Amino acid sequence: MSQGDNTSTPPADDVNTRMDIMQKAITDMSSIFKDYLQHQNNNNAPQNTVGNSQQTVDSREGNEQLTLVKQFQNMNPPSFKGVPDPDVAESWVKKLEKMFKLLKCTDGQKVELVVFTLEGEADDWWTAAQDGFSKRGEEVTWDKFVQAFYRKYFSAAVLERKELEFTNLKQDDMTVDEYQAKFSSLMKFAPHLVNDEVRKVRKFQRGLKASIRNRVVPQMLKTYDEVLATAQIIEQDMEEQRMETYDSKGKGKAINTQPFNKKPEQRGKRKIPEINRPSFDFCKRCGKNHGGKECYWQIGACFKCGKTDHLIKDCPILKGASQQPKDQDNKKPRVQGRVFAITEQQARNTPTVIKGKIPVSFGNAHVLIDS
Repeated sequence: MSQGDNTSTPPADDVNTRMDIMQKAITDMSSIFKDYLQHQNNNNAPQNTVGNSQQTVDSREGNEQLTLVKQFQNMNPPSFKGVPDPDVAESWVKKLEKMFKLLKCTDGQKVELVVFTLEGEADDWWTAAQDGFSKRGEEVTWDKFVQAFYRKYFSAAVLERKELEFTNLKQDDMTVDEYQAKFSSLMKFAPHLVNDEVRKVRKFQRGLKASIRNRVVPQMLKTYDEVLATAQIIEQDMEEQRMETYDSKGKGKAINTQPFNKKPEQRGKRKIPEINRPSFDFCKRCGKNHGGKECYWQIGACFKCGKTDHLIKDCPILKGASQQPKDQDNKKPRVQGRVFAITEQQARNTPTVIKGKIPVSFGNAHVLIDS
């Protein structure tokens, strides 16, 4: 055998054996890899679901926020550049609050939207103020923004006047809704008077009309929203009762006049025509019907004569009436009647005596009258 025969390929049996070993190894590795992938998929499936859900939520919230910003900008909100004028500053806040109410913004959304309206010096001020809130670890609410804003752009005299106005605030002639709006507007100038829910409830209740307050306080309500809602319901109920009373009085007059119209007809007498009297509303000031005239209480007139140059305690009509009996007593004193008894002989001798008879009970009595 030559040298070249020693370098020839191995026998066929050895090749087949090696191929079987390699095929088995590849099959085993493929199986192991499949198991590994399956295991990884099982472990990662929940995590991917949570991640996808969170991404969906974040995307939806981002779209809603973007929509809110566009709606706010479409309303052309007023800008503020830091003008040191209390009237301008307060007007700016009120206009923004109206827009926030229309958009139904949350407290946090108000703070986020307001930055789009600040310009120049006002924008620089709020950037620094936000840093202060962050360092103190305070959450920035809309009320805190407004309080900081007023301290910056209102003078000490204006702040003191607004605080005093809130301290003395009463409902008076306002409706509950009007009183609530005034209360919310002024309480920002005196946050120390309503710095917790209990003090806020008490302050609001004390300012209500007595007729409403006396029905709210006994219920011992705990929150401001509960007190406000209850006061609104009571006010509406009182108004409905007033209208029912007014209607019932009008119907009562018509019912009472009906028998008087029918009885003359039954007796053959002529029918008494009805008189159409004009109807007048009850006075909102004193609750009475003035028949179309002005309320004496409202114009400050005398309740007796209606003149505005004096009050009822100084009315000359009353003074004249009180003095009249004394003058009459001085001019013509009262004399008590007297009865005298005389004899028949004395009557004949007296020419001023008149003699006669008058019926008394079942007989006649002889009487003598001295003229």
